[in-house]
Amino acid sequence: MSDWSLSVRVRSNNPDHHLFNNHGTWWCHFWAIAGGLSQERFRINLHTRSRSRARTLRDSLLRDGWRQCIVEKSQSNENRGGHNA
Repeated sequence: MSDWSLSVRVRSNNPDHHLFNNHGTWWCHFWAIAGGLSQERFRINLHTRSRSRARTLRDSLLRDGWRQCIVEKSQSNENRGGHNA
């Protein structure tokens, strides 16, 4: 997990960057790169219908929480017998 890096492009004119609304629930998406060789897209349900709360959660996720998402996905794949994230 330690060789993962976050890959995000923030456009300052879009306050909802990395967010999308799916039937009223906000989600965050981002790309992470493993060892500079492979990349994976992550989609995280933010469990909120509030746009302002979604922005706060997104900021926290992109600042601190993205590594935990990778760990959880990796563990989930191991439990299913799939490939590691």
